[in-house]
Amino acid sequence: MRGKRRRLGDSFMKTELRNNLDIRMGIKHPSTLTFDPNQYTNRESMGMTPSELQRYWRGFISHMEAQYPDAYLHRSPSKNNRQIVPPDWFGGAMRIAAGLNWGKENSIQVDVTLNHASKEITKAWYEFLMKDERRLRSQLVSNSDEKWRPDVRLENPESWIVLKRHSYPEERNWNEQYQWLAEKVDIFHRVIGPLINAMPDVESHSQAAG
Repeated sequence: MRGKRRRLGDSFMKTELRNNLDIRMGIKHPSTLTFDPNQYTNRESMGMTPSELQRYWRGFISHMEAQYPDAYLHRSPSKNNRQIVPPDWFGGAMRIAAGLNWGKENSIQVDVTLNHASKEITKAWYEFLMKDERRLRSQLVSNSDEKWRPDVRLENPESWIVLKRHSYPEERNWNEQYQWLAEKVDIFHRVIGPLINAMPDVESHSQAAG
């Protein structure tokens, strides 16, 4: 028994010495690692791979098709954090999309992107759509946890009308996110679509003026 205890003690001492040496050399063993309770959340918040994003958007498209059958002709699942939902306008220069913002912000969003090669035309589009901002906001925003974030950028030819909601990237939240994103995409199309269709042809006026 004493011999067995001595062998166990020697083995323990050798293991401790080896671990201490490895730690000094920068080598970490599982037994010496400290647990960070935020490690999982931090890893998730760093973002998704293209294949993970495609899986996310595939689920979103399936939800849209079930919720609004035959209402939208969907594109293939996106490999980035935006999924455009047609129809779009002016050759894609004006479009509605669902989006993800994982990381520091942790939010989901639906937005209208205005992106003409001419920043003057983009500005004219933005001003037309936002001329009655209070009314537009009341039609698109339905809860206090939804954040109205229009973003006009006069220095470059791209502006946005954005509605955001705080959320987290873990998969257990996806179905709830799909529900909100689908509902808001549909509302954006029903509210902003007719405004876009009634928009004056500022592009032709701009070309004529030039």
